[in-house]
Amino acid sequence: MTELESFEQKLTQLVNLHQQARTENRELRNRVAQLESEKVALAEKMVAAREKIEALIDRIPADEEA
Repeated sequence: MTELESFEQKLTQLVNLHQQARTENRELRNRVAQLESEKVALAEKMVAAREKIEALIDRIPADEEA
């Protein structure tokens, strides 16, 4: 294998690694966006649950001291 062929092979490997990294990066960005969306939805559910619990607590009669 000549020096030029070796360089060409290494360059091809570098291009392939670069493409794999770009693909992985895109997939990770998509996953982050998905998780952020889920986080917002869960936060909204928590607020709704807290409001329901607070409403239920408000309906409980206060203890009367004897």
